[in-house]
Amino acid sequence: MKKALLALGLSSALIFAGCGQDEGQDVQEEQNNGNADVVEISEKEIKSSLLDTQMSLTTELRSLHQTILAYEGKIGAEDVTEEDLLKAADEAKAAAEEAVSKLDSFEMTGTFTEDIENSLKEALDSLKTSYQERLTAIEADPANPDLSKAEEAFGQFVDQLGSIFEEVGLLAPDMAKELS
Repeated sequence: MKKALLALGLSSALIFAGCGQDEGQDVQEEQNNGNADVVEISEKEIKSSLLDTQMSLTTELRSLHQTILAYEGKIGAEDVTEEDLLKAADEAKAAAEEAVSKLDSFEMTGTFTEDIENSLKEALDSLKTSYQERLTAIEADPANPDLSKAEEAFGQFVDQLGSIFEEVGLLAPDMAKELS
């Protein structure tokens, strides 16, 4: 009888130990699933934050960018008087100065990883350089500015922003179209 009770006790101990181990695995799986949800939420927040940043940037700069593009469209046009071109150049200079100022004070809001935040700052610096180069070119020769450095910096901005969006699984925005 003692042997039967001992065998029953050992069997029970093994069964309880096995159940406890299974329960621990279930808890671990639940915790891992919870972490997966946190990662998923974080990715969604990053995507949402990127889209919000793009929208804010577009809203802040669209009218200024359009003023600059209107001026650039008048360069070399046959039906534009020198007076009209110089007036448009002054408006474009003011718009470029304001764009630089807005980019200096532009704040990214939302949730970003450190890498994405640094990449966004670099992209915004390229955009700022684009406007600074436009301003310099217009001041140097309003009738025939050399905008190659400005266009190069803008292209760099578009590429940088596009790669950030693609990195998180979003389509790269066409910022030239968004700002025009």
